[in-house]
Amino acid sequence: MKKANASYTIMEDVSKALNENQRESYLFECLEVPNDDVKLSVVECLNKVPMNELETDEIGHLVRMLGSYKNLGAGRTEEVLAKIFWILIKLAKAREEEPGKIFRSKYAELAISECLDM
Repeated sequence: MKKANASYTIMEDVSKALNENQRESYLFECLEVPNDDVKLSVVECLNKVPMNELETDEIGHLVRMLGSYKNLGAGRTEEVLAKIFWILIKLAKAREEEPGKIFRSKYAELAISECLDM
């Protein structure tokens, strides 16, 4: 059991170090690469980021991405969108965490609108 706790601490330390070095900024820049495999890898990484480490502009970027997809059948678009939806669902459920509150107050209506437009 002690080994599992040590691993968890190491993962927390690595996550904290990556966050302090602008992990999400680099990941969001990679979302601009016109390659579905890259985008899917990025949203999979973002899905692993603790919700309390997401900032307002990053949440907004995810929501705006929903509106950028016009052809749902192209490439791996559906997979990318599914991962974004999972991130947004986690934000919507995060009642006590600040990013969840920000999502619900600033971006939830737009996210719903973008989903309905799809």
